[in-house]
Amino acid sequence: MITIPKRFLSYSDMRLIKLGYHSKKPIEEDWTTKNNYPPDSQEILNHIKKGYNYGIATGFGNIIVLDWDDMKIRKLFLKVLPTDTFQVKTGSDKSHHYHLTDFPDNFFISIGPHHILDVRGKGGQVVGPNSIHPDTKKPYKIALDLPFAFIKMEDLKKIIKEQGYEIKESPNLEEKNKRYLASIKTSKINHEKIIQILVPYWKIADHRRNDLMLAITGWLAMNGVSKEDGEYIMNEIVQRTGIGYDHLSGVKYAFIKVQGPEENKAIRLKGLKSLLEILKDLEINKEGEEQ
Repeated sequence: MITIPKRFLSYSDMRLIKLGYHSKKPIEEDWTTKNNYPPDSQEILNHIKKGYNYGIATGFGNIIVLDWDDMKIRKLFLKVLPTDTFQVKTGSDKSHHYHLTDFPDNFFISIGPHHILDVRGKGGQVVGPNSIHPDTKKPYKIALDLPFAFIKMEDLKKIIKEQGYEIKESPNLEEKNKRYLASIKTSKINHEKIIQILVPYWKIADHRRNDLMLAITGWLAMNGVSKEDGEYIMNEIVQRTGIGYDHLSGVKYAFIKVQGPEENKAIRLKGLKSLLEILKDLEINKEGEEQ
């Protein structure tokens, strides 16, 4: 039976979200802004009574979760990080450490494609304790039932860097970024801001990278951005990540199809809506794969 830990009732600013049946994915839109609930909410209690999973919307109440993917490296970090905090053994035998902090940032550390740790803060989510893993069908079990230990974000980042790891920005489609992407004007286009928003998604796009390229270029072209500006933005994204050079040849083609005399409805449809859908899918899938 899926239940909410009593410990969570101590954190009134904590917010829980509805996930699917034995799933990691949210079933409601706008869960980062309005469709989230306190731990004692009847809305959530009714949801889990039906056997559905629930998640924690991180960042609320300055709560972060250290989502460990590499358990061997986790053991090394246990020597330098506070361990007297609420911990969960995930359904895939990995680990979630819950903390309070001053600035709930999102970032991750990895070695090449090998993921080590995600720090999930504002705009992120993890599967809640007692929920069921979709693949293993094993529950997420409380491993250590203690209050959430406080750690300053500055100190956490310092410890990670001292261990020789680079801090990398996690994709997070915050409302302010959504609003910016929805309101770009050719006369006021901020190349750098667009690149910074999209780079984290390009890194994790994998087999959907071509879809993402078409969505980005289609969105830019349909908003009147020049082919030269579009090529510059895509080239910078590729250069900064070192990934997807083979997709650059498609940028010019997409602009010609959208803005040129020859029309192609398949590409025309990849505007803002398509871009936001792909970004959100990538974000949710990334979280799901690592929990």
